[in-house]
Amino acid sequence: FHEGQWVKSPEIHRPRIVVTGMGMVTPLGNDVKTTWEALKAGRNGIVTFDMVQVAERAHTPRLSNMTHEVTVAGITNVNVREELGNFFSDKFVKSLEWNDYAYSTELALLSTVQALSQAGLLIQDGIADSVDKSRFGAVVGTMIGGLGYLPNVYQKILDRDPTNRVKPSDTFISDPSRVASVPSRSFHAQGPVYEVSAACASGSIAIISAANEIV
Repeated sequence: FHEGQWVKSPEIHRPRIVVTGMGMVTPLGNDVKTTWEALKAGRNGIVTFDMVQVAERAHTPRLSNMTHEVTVAGITNVNVREELGNFFSDKFVKSLEWNDYAYSTELALLSTVQALSQAGLLIQDGIADSVDKSRFGAVVGTMIGGLGYLPNVYQKILDRDPTNRVKPSDTFISDPSRVASVPSRSFHAQGPVYEVSAACASGSIAIISAANEIV
């Protein structure tokens, strides 16, 4: 725009959206500040690691049988339960259904808590009373969500162990929509809640979708 044209532009009259809180759990750091400082320093999160490390973090024992190394990915190094202890009481953290969470769901929950905390919307073990729950929702982009948990289910089928059968909960643990439904349920969101799975465009589409829900 040339000088003065912006004032005449219809864009200036559109509803504005303000980002009041952010959360990040990445291979570069477990919060926004650490990740941002690493980016400014020119570091990246790509490392060499074995599948045993992946299995431990993703709660997927089946993957530990794979011995090859990968060098084209990043790996997060965070204990989500311990991190949540910085925000909430032990009672609240223990009340969460940890056995029913894939690792991707845990990461979504932690980053959500960070964003809500930065926005000043968290109170002791919950969301502030001032928040209109009917306008409080979650739109989350994910590549595959908890589908990495499926090798556990496959192993149970192969083992045919009557004491460790496939349970109904094994199915919804791997459901990609859990990255949105678990954080929203944890804080009683009653607005739109859904996940977007569109390969590498998932995050961008989720942001656009969330903006459309707001305006």
